[in-house]
Amino acid sequence: MESRLHEDKPNTRAKSHVADEIHHAVENRVGSDMDLYHYAVGFAWWRGNSLIVSISVDSVKKDTDGSAAGNSNKIVGHCYGAIVDTKENRLARLVSDKKLRKEYGGHCE
Repeated sequence: MESRLHEDKPNTRAKSHVADEIHHAVENRVGSDMDLYHYAVGFAWWRGNSLIVSISVDSVKKDTDGSAAGNSNKIVGHCYGAIVDTKENRLARLVSDKKLRKEYGGHCE
């Protein structure tokens, strides 16, 4: 029994890698001229071998100095879905809010 438990121990490094992949994909989608002001991974469910999570993001345009300091009143909301291949422990793709709703029945809070 003890050896079986050891085998099933989650790979936290793989989970961290997937979280980093998702965060990077969201940053790319939002754009390099925007800072992520708020980032929250929400509702998760399974479809086959895929884990689907919703990601709520608020971004703000960077000032000319590269910071978002003076623009906090110009927050833009975004919603994405991350499709994670659980066999490969990697982000398969990032989808738009529309696709998240239509194809996966998901939504952002």
